[in-house]
Amino acid sequence: SGRDDDRGKPASLTFLNHQTGTVESSDEVPDDTAWAGRVITARFADDPDMFRALMNSCTAETFPERVGELLGMVALAFRLALGLEPAS
Repeated sequence: SGRDDDRGKPASLTFLNHQTGTVESSDEVPDDTAWAGRVITARFADDPDMFRALMNSCTAETFPERVGELLGMVALAFRLALGLEPAS
């Protein structure tokens, strides 16, 4: 919920597929999507250790795809928050 008294508590991680409307677990989405969701969750939960571990888990090969997925999620969140349609 983002309240200060929620800090440090584990956050549930699910993904809404905006194309199908289905809710999926981190086991049901591509690895890059799950990683990006975990990064957002770690920052939201104010968990610097998890955030650092996720950053350190990237290799030169995985970094571009993972960061690309993260930026795509952020862009989608902004579009939806502004009441715009997701980009196709």
